[in-house]
Amino acid sequence: MDRMRTPATRVKQLYGDTLPPAYDDRPSLPRRMIRAARMLTGRALLDFDSMTSHAIAAAGLARGERVLIFCCGTGREFPAILQAIGPEGSIVGVDFSAAMLARAHQAVQRERWTNVTLLEADVTAFDPAGQPPFDVGVCFLGLSIIPDWELAYGNLLAALRPGGRLVIGDLQLASGWRAL
Repeated sequence: MDRMRTPATRVKQLYGDTLPPAYDDRPSLPRRMIRAARMLTGRALLDFDSMTSHAIAAAGLARGERVLIFCCGTGREFPAILQAIGPEGSIVGVDFSAAMLARAHQAVQRERWTNVTLLEADVTAFDPAGQPPFDVGVCFLGLSIIPDWELAYGNLLAALRPGGRLVIGDLQLASGWRAL
């Protein structure tokens, strides 16, 4: 079997090589115009950043909590989480894409966040051994792209303390006419 045809390899290529350079960039003018037209006609697009902030607020994060983020990518959710947990809390962000983590690292340095640790690792093989349990596990826009998502989900749960909380936010890519 051609290794490039396996789902895990395709995901790694997309999220490790192709997508990171433009992941957080603003949409082009034509895309913004299409988005505005859809909103005006009642076909509003999903505002995932807003939904992420609402999900984080609903999770009831508290100052000083330890948060594990699977598929952290460029760290788009870091500001909302850090606002809730304060400088006493901490984030461990895990992603398998060195390019995504490089952008997250730039944000960590630019914002001078001293309580964020980034790990390059495959979440399906993540082992929390040696780390204290986390209060909250988070995965936004990650599980739907992981071929062995059940392993990742199980590893995220295993890293939580008893009574810990889990926050998952995900989408599925549309295909066919729905993708228009």
